[in-house]
Amino acid sequence: MYENMGVAIIGCGGIAHAHCNTVLAKDDTIQLYMYDVDLEKAESMCQQYSGAGIFDTYQEVLSSEKVDVVDICVPHDFHVPVTIAAARAGKHILLEKPIARTLREADQILKAVGDSGVRLFVAECWHFYPSAVKSRELIDQGVIGVPFLIQANSLQYHTPPEWRAVKDKMGGGVLIDRGIHFINYLRMLGGKVESVSATFNHQTIHSMEGEDTASLLLKFQNGVTGQLTVSWATRTAMNWPWLAVYGSEGNMYDTGDGFYVQSFINERYNDKGKPVRLFDTMLEDYTIPAEMEHFVECMRSGEKFKVTGLDARADLEVVEAGHRSVETGKFIYL
Repeated sequence: MYENMGVAIIGCGGIAHAHCNTVLAKDDTIQLYMYDVDLEKAESMCQQYSGAGIFDTYQEVLSSEKVDVVDICVPHDFHVPVTIAAARAGKHILLEKPIARTLREADQILKAVGDSGVRLFVAECWHFYPSAVKSRELIDQGVIGVPFLIQANSLQYHTPPEWRAVKDKMGGGVLIDRGIHFINYLRMLGGKVESVSATFNHQTIHSMEGEDTASLLLKFQNGVTGQLTVSWATRTAMNWPWLAVYGSEGNMYDTGDGFYVQSFINERYNDKGKPVRLFDTMLEDYTIPAEMEHFVECMRSGEKFKVTGLDARADLEVVEAGHRSVETGKFIYL
């Protein structure tokens, strides 16, 4: 459908650079434009990535016939107005996660997209995390029997800069910014979430307004249990698994040095009683290029995106349920 494609980057901050270091700036059939309220940032990025040009205003972006897609990389509190304006202008949309700060905002975006008929891809890069993708494949093959427990952990020390430290602009703290990634692949592996229980902590990164640590207990409709711990407050890295899936006949896990599988019903995944290491751990440096290649391929083929607006809404629903659980001290049923 779009063998030649005009893409306008909206917001030339850090994540926009990550987007540009992919097929978007490396494919000669993609004309890459830049816009930022700080025109110097747009000019600098355009020069750095040999872009096709910059726009002086967002209205110029929306009215340009050269632009087929807007790649929205703005702070969370601007997602609604910027995305809705793009939809109404008939531009296809690549929107950085989360889809919005609240379900109410997400529904406003989904309505505008539905009314306009444009395509929406929410850039959830960890959906393309190789260990999660391979786990889904092996679950489907029955390699570890029936899964009963899925864990995800992201433990690091990080002080979010500028707007990311402001609770209202973010829509929360570490859970909506970092944790939503892992909610996505917990859902990818576990299916539909039935209930959520959560606890938050805020003992270390006092410069941010939202929680710096969040722990969630999920129950999936199929009976599987999900556990998520995400923190920007852990000063010393430990050997926690990024991802682990435990089944009736084996397990698989990624401890940061590779992806391992041990099956007691499939000899291919059992090395004399020890797990088999399938490949190296591949984090953001892999996942963001993979998601952008997927976006471009789907724009050209017309195939469905792997992360739709409804998928992103379902991730946000778990985040919102986590906040409600903390406020009420109860399990929240979805």
